[in-house]
Amino acid sequence: MGLSGAAPLHRPDRPRPNRPRSPGGAPRAGSILTHPRDRPGPDLSLSVNARSAGGNDTDEIVRLAADMFAGFGHGDPSTDWHEAARKAVARRLGEDLVVFVVDDPTQSGRLAALAAGMIVERLPAPHNLSGHVGHVQWVATDPTQRRRGLAREAMVALLAWFDAADVPVAELHTSADAHRLYTSLGFTEVPHPSLRRRPER
Repeated sequence: MGLSGAAPLHRPDRPRPNRPRSPGGAPRAGSILTHPRDRPGPDLSLSVNARSAGGNDTDEIVRLAADMFAGFGHGDPSTDWHEAARKAVARRLGEDLVVFVVDDPTQSGRLAALAAGMIVERLPAPHNLSGHVGHVQWVATDPTQRRRGLAREAMVALLAWFDAADVPVAELHTSADAHRLYTSLGFTEVPHPSLRRRPER
């Protein structure tokens, strides 16, 4: 399926921004990686095995995301979390969210892998005049379908979609297990560490 199959997002017309350049370096688990679009790297032509998700895929998208979070050790995904995620995916898919999926070759109606992302608008910066950034939020593979390159198929499709939308840079957080996949797609570690603050409750 070509890029025409991707759900459109509203994007205002704007001049082509300057392209950022990220230094090399080995990624660390949990680090932020960025993918400048003009950085030399692999061909990001859309994979024939990935397609843009539709509303009927919502339950499967959440199922794979729950497996991903469980693998990160974030506790037992609750029923409340599942329902909140289903509602958010259903509401935002085709608006500010795009999900590329690979169908399970052994079971009809089941997904094998996905890559979900969105275009976020930040304040302009010297290296990104538009302030638009592609944020990769979920990348997941069914445990029975791992080590077959299916997450890569979904990621290639998502990155090609970002490119077609003229987004100059994409970013994601990586685990130690996944960093080889992302560096093979041209992601590199950013020079400044990521910090997070959670207010005490």
